[in-house]
Amino acid sequence: GINAEYGVARTHMSAVPIMASMAAAALTDGSETVVKPAPSKVRKNVQHLRKAGNLMVRWSTWGLKKAGNLGWAVGTSMMILVVPVVLDIIRDQELTDHMIQQEALEQFQKQQSATVVVSLRHVVPPTHG
Repeated sequence: GINAEYGVARTHMSAVPIMASMAAAALTDGSETVVKPAPSKVRKNVQHLRKAGNLMVRWSTWGLKKAGNLGWAVGTSMMILVVPVVLDIIRDQELTDHMIQQEALEQFQKQQSATVVVSLRHVVPPTHG
């Protein structure tokens, strides 16, 4: 069988290429053939992987910093610009509601006083003196 972790192939099988990128540098040790990749290919692959990893880390870090800065700017702007306007609108609405209630109360009081005067004229006869 093949031990893929170490690239080991048994000798009763022909030398099986583990990967196409591995070199043909094979070492023989009795019953097993160990296939190792060429050192220059491994170094190049490792270097490419490290460069790609570093690039991904830099991009991710930059994106998180920018997103954090953008989020802070939007949140601060909302507090400074939008919240006072919303509070002003709420205050104006409450003032309008209060004025409507006050007018309704005054109208009700006028109707009550007019009703009392009219009803008193019918109950109490005028005295002529």
